[in-house]
Amino acid sequence: MDIHLRNKIDELVSRNVDFSAKVYTGRMNVFFPRINKKTRWYSPDASIKAGSHLNKMVIEKCNKRIADGSYVMPKYEENHPCRYIYYNKDLAELMIDVPGYAVDINSCYWTTALKLGIIDQDLYELGLSKEEWKTIRNSAIGSLGAFVTYIEAKEGKIISDKTSRRPTHPARTHVIETVWNLALDMYKKFPKGIFMFLTDCFFIRSDYYNEVTQELERIGYKYK
Repeated sequence: MDIHLRNKIDELVSRNVDFSAKVYTGRMNVFFPRINKKTRWYSPDASIKAGSHLNKMVIEKCNKRIADGSYVMPKYEENHPCRYIYYNKDLAELMIDVPGYAVDINSCYWTTALKLGIIDQDLYELGLSKEEWKTIRNSAIGSLGAFVTYIEAKEGKIISDKTSRRPTHPARTHVIETVWNLALDMYKKFPKGIFMFLTDCFFIRSDYYNEVTQELERIGYKYK
């Protein structure tokens, strides 16, 4: 936990203040039951980047679409291992000094979230409206599975202090697993053409460029 937020919690406890808090990365929401008041504190080390409002919008949209049945969230454990890279050593060695391409899927996680129904078309287009929001789009998908610390204090003692991922964490894993399976299916389809993939980037033999990119277009992904 951020040291500044931890110090704030310790200060409240030392003053015998009753409160409950949800602590996120760089900020925490606090409720004071005695006076029925809510507040939010940010760490001085926290940086609020342009477009960071997408994080909240994605979480809210995901919850709304789960509630109305637009998105059925699968079950994954909090510690489900996410896979990102595959490397064919034998084929890679044959590629030394041989022309090749790196084909990168555009906005892969963001597009996959739309395809799965986690976000809708309006939010999808908003996220793409500014090129500089690329890292924010990825962090917004990651925020679905962010860790949150829940703290409750009463009469100068912390009576509960638990950390877990957000309830929407399976949606984040769903996106990552879908992209992994997509990449693995592509590799199985072109085992002699793709010698490595890293998340959403394929490293391929130049003579397989047309076949690989045509397949990406067929399944609805743009690339560069």
